Amino acid sequence: GVLRLADAECAAAADRLGAVEAEVEGLRQAALEALRADLDGAPKERLDVLVKAIRKVKRQQPA
Repeated sequence: GVLRLADAECAAAADRLGAVEAEVEGLRQAALEALRADLDGAPKERLDVLVKAIRKVKRQQPA
């Protein structure tokens, strides 16, 4: 009945949430890789900006 339908909807929502969280983590890792790659050979005046950006992305890590 209603509870079974609610259970199925809840499970589907949990599956979607898990998939979105995995996608977000992949994008976060890609952003970190890109920022770290930019560090190599970056002019001195850009280093501070890049390091701050890396720290900001790292802080967004899901608990």
